[in-house]
Amino acid sequence: MPRPARIIMPPKDCEPWLYEILRSLQASTQQSAQGLASITRGEVPDGSGDPLGVDLSDYFYLPGRPGGQDGSGGSQPQDDLILRSTADDAKGKIFLGEFSAYDEANILFGINITAPIATLHIVGSLSGTSDTVILTNSDINSNWGTSRSGFGGSPIGDPAWQSFASDDDETSYVAMNVGGPSGGAVGTNPQICGLDGVINPGTTYTVTVTVSALFAIPTHLTYLGIELVDSAGDLWRDDTFGNNSGLQIPEVTDHSNFHRVTRSVTCSGTPAASGQTANSLRIYLAGQDNSGLSGIYMAASYIAISQSGADLIRWDMADGSESGRIDLFGQMGVGTEADNLTHKLTVRTPDADIGAVLIKGASAQVENLVELVDSSDTALSGFTSEGNPYLIEGATDAATLTSDSAGVGSWATLVSWEDEAIFYEDSPVYY
Repeated sequence: MPRPARIIMPPKDCEPWLYEILRSLQASTQQSAQGLASITRGEVPDGSGDPLGVDLSDYFYLPGRPGGQDGSGGSQPQDDLILRSTADDAKGKIFLGEFSAYDEANILFGINITAPIATLHIVGSLSGTSDTVILTNSDINSNWGTSRSGFGGSPIGDPAWQSFASDDDETSYVAMNVGGPSGGAVGTNPQICGLDGVINPGTTYTVTVTVSALFAIPTHLTYLGIELVDSAGDLWRDDTFGNNSGLQIPEVTDHSNFHRVTRSVTCSGTPAASGQTANSLRIYLAGQDNSGLSGIYMAASYIAISQSGADLIRWDMADGSESGRIDLFGQMGVGTEADNLTHKLTVRTPDADIGAVLIKGASAQVENLVELVDSSDTALSGFTSEGNPYLIEGATDAATLTSDSAGVGSWATLVSWEDEAIFYEDSPVYY
């Protein structure tokens, strides 16, 4: 059995007054020790053994509680909750999770960034390129047939990447004949092209390919497969690659149009292969007829590769419908709803009574209202402070603005214009 704690009593031969004081102090110390021991056991410090009756559920517990915690700043109407990084005058940051922070010292708020450098600094939800990845001027392995012009046209000699990088859908494309074992195939899968941009590991990309069938409809099966190789040389396949029914593209039902097919490629998990040519695209395409023996000429044209991720900013109407957004690449749309943003600024009016864009000059406006310049900041055209259109390219004194059949404006000298007015047979001033 454990030995009871030894109780040290004051000596009885000391002065009576001192004896009473020492005994009182000893009793108080013993009582405090017993009370602390009771609290440690979760009991009321009165020796009764009753459980400690303090409810700690109303207090914010720093390590966290199962199910989470709910806290309020006040309990009266219009009370406030103030969060400060520190009570000291030299303020720090208030972190919201691991990736967002409010810089209280500089009054900067960062979303998906902990070191903001703007009043509101937003970083896209996924890492990766800041723009659409495009094909470079290289065919790493040109397995497909030569590029062609028009449906069934003769080869035009440009490499595969050039057709893929040009969004013309019909006038240039890469043709191939792969499918049946006796089809006399002139190309083999896959076609491999380099990319002008970085494919980042851990990122999801959307790949859009325009596909068509030439001369005959693939009444049996049409397949499309997409692979991307990231910057580390790891190869990733689209989300349907392991599923034959998913690889099929039922959109191709005729040979008079190109059909856009979109696939998603996620560059995470276990790669299909490693040690491949970094930042490249691999395309598989094939078609068969009902017999499964004859290869059918297939064609692919424009290919777009863009990073998938949440929009940077979006604003909605009261009913929840989208009113506008800034997408992952910084392209802004106003009134665009679910439209694809293909320009840096896209504006769509909700009805005919609302204008799309209003530019209002200042009183006694001096500078041009609108200026269009090239990449070297050389002025091309625009509108003057009075709203008059102007062209710079080819402008000369005594010239007049004319238009061709496509509505493209250009300058003509006044002499040639006068000649046309005087000598044109149907002109009212002809003589």
